[in-house]
Amino acid sequence: MAVRVRIALCAFLVPVLANAASAQDVPAELIRSWKVEAISGETVDPGVMANLEFEGAGTVDGSGGCNSLFGPYSMEDGFKIGPLAVTRKACPPTVLSQEQALIKAISAVRNFRLEADNQQLLLLNGSGDAVVQLSAVK
Repeated sequence: MAVRVRIALCAFLVPVLANAASAQDVPAELIRSWKVEAISGETVDPGVMANLEFEGAGTVDGSGGCNSLFGPYSMEDGFKIGPLAVTRKACPPTVLSQEQALIKAISAVRNFRLEADNQQLLLLNGSGDAVVQLSAVK
């Protein structure tokens, strides 16, 4: 059964990842690990370690605080993340609520901005509003 799930996931992700950003399209400053600090203007619970790691091959992975998430990002026609695959572990309700808010915010991302000497990353929606604020992991 587990093999079938892996095969199905691979069959889904191969075409998606084929359209991911190529290394030359991606700003080098983006390629690193980032800690989620705020979602839609609300500071995250400091006890919930949510993070994203952008890779040069056009993929992103990380944690919403409980579940792992991964998928492609694209630099074509703006900046888009997803679709994301997310594990489904049991989580405390407050952690799950924050994680769901993060996943929803990520689906609205259409651009990004680096600030504070590339130590802060703002993921922006189509209106230019910050939907996720992240800080560089050292």
